[in-house]
Amino acid sequence: MHYRLRSLDLDSKMCHHLSFEIIEEVYPRQMICEQLSQHQAWEERERKLNMLAIIYVLLASALWSREAFPRVLERLARPLHLLGVPLKAMHVQGSAISARRQQLGSAPLRGLFAQACRPMCTSQTIGALRFGKRLMALDGTRQDVADTPANAAAFARPSNQYGPGPFPQIRLLLLSECGSHAVVDAVVDSCAVTERTQAEAIVASLEPDMFLLHDAQFTGRPFWQAVRDRGAHVMGPLPSHHLHRYLRQLSDGSYLAAYTPGRGQSKGEKPLLVRVIEYRITDERLGEPDQVYRLATTWLNPRTAPALELVECYHERWEVELVLDEIKTHQRLQQPVLRSRTPEGVRQEVYAILLAHYVVRFWMHQAACQAQVDPDRLSFTDAVFVLTEATRELALVEPAEREGLLQEMRERLTAQVLPLRCLRVNPRVLKKLYRKYKRKSCNEPPPPPFDPTDQFLDFVVLLI
Repeated sequence: MHYRLRSLDLDSKMCHHLSFEIIEEVYPRQMICEQLSQHQAWEERERKLNMLAIIYVLLASALWSREAFPRVLERLARPLHLLGVPLKAMHVQGSAISARRQQLGSAPLRGLFAQACRPMCTSQTIGALRFGKRLMALDGTRQDVADTPANAAAFARPSNQYGPGPFPQIRLLLLSECGSHAVVDAVVDSCAVTERTQAEAIVASLEPDMFLLHDAQFTGRPFWQAVRDRGAHVMGPLPSHHLHRYLRQLSDGSYLAAYTPGRGQSKGEKPLLVRVIEYRITDERLGEPDQVYRLATTWLNPRTAPALELVECYHERWEVELVLDEIKTHQRLQQPVLRSRTPEGVRQEVYAILLAHYVVRFWMHQAACQAQVDPDRLSFTDAVFVLTEATRELALVEPAEREGLLQEMRERLTAQVLPLRCLRVNPRVLKKLYRKYKRKSCNEPPPPPFDPTDQFLDFVVLLI
């Protein structure tokens, strides 16, 4: 198929021609401009870069995480050179991008995330709904940030029996849609803040058509009551030390119980009626055969949600673990530390990463629905590659002809469908290598630098 190249007004600035079609389909320019205006983040004087171009660079750097910001901008603008824009117009110093990032802040990206990143599955999405509800999962992770005094003061350092950690850390809590892996809400905070505290801010994003799955650390009567107040249902493991009172047995083997307030909670709070399912695992590859597993849920009707189906449904909670793997391992390519050296820059970078991940999952969901396959059967790594290649092509052609390229991109996303998943058989173990070097203290000052006139051979003594 033949495509016509764009025609450019070469008297305009490079940033006016910059386009990022795969982003603009999800976050239209008008939406981004509204967020910039709402947070008063527009530049006072436009030079080579405006704030719209900086947002494109931030989202692109979240996909091309190995590239420095000037190289990311050059990669975005490189197709324009084939259309007549001189190379000199694309050369921007890293300090100029850093200055624009500081002027931008994190508020426009956070506002864009809150406005645009919503659940995307429909009733036609394979595997998205269970018991007529949209499956959602909640989990958190910690991420090292640059070791600067500002980051250390804002986010704190983790500590253990060996002392404080070498890097400050953020704690990131995600609310993800299981069927599409779309992150629809997130909380970024210091690692000193617990996930249960962060979860209180997530509750506002829950809707009556949602069924929330979570890990054991979130289980608690106040949190579950807050979820029910939003009209949603919730399910999670019930630890043995949690206070509940048996009421009566149900037909499917589960039983009703009253979830009573704990010791540290107000005595005036009313118990919450829950349904408890107890079961064992018979194969040691899947769990501990002698352990009794207990799930509790606010879904009380055994006819609409039988116990065995709920046990099977709970395994969908692992989808949020895969979301974290996509972001940390495949999108960021296992980079251990975020690059930003200020707290505001860290928050800006985190929201850019989440916005870029949502874009990848948006196109994967569209392609999966078009091909009538489960979105789980598409490769995230392959999707990042396909979208990256399509970015260059879409920047070259006339706007009227981009839909043909987008359709080809959707077909490429479903060209290789992953095989059906097998049961997990790998044990949950942690393997770390011992190192011969001593651990660096966070308070240890760096060695003094050499004088510019010093040479290596000045410090060499031959042994005769």
